[in-house]
Amino acid sequence: MPGCHNRPPFREWHMAQDGYTSSKPDSDTRLPRMVKVPHVMTTDCQYTKHNPNDPQCAGCEWKK
Repeated sequence: MPGCHNRPPFREWHMAQDGYTSSKPDSDTRLPRMVKVPHVMTTDCQYTKHNPNDPQCAGCEWKK
């Protein structure tokens, strides 16, 4: 069975680093700047678009 069969839903967002920020003025220490990135891709199964007759995908909740 494919690893994506009835997988848990994708999270709506994730945290990612977007550069650095100084910890203090005139300091050489840099801290990562984290931003919230929304999930904008489709949640529908894309595997079945190219392999529509795969028997292992039968009954998967993500197959359109």
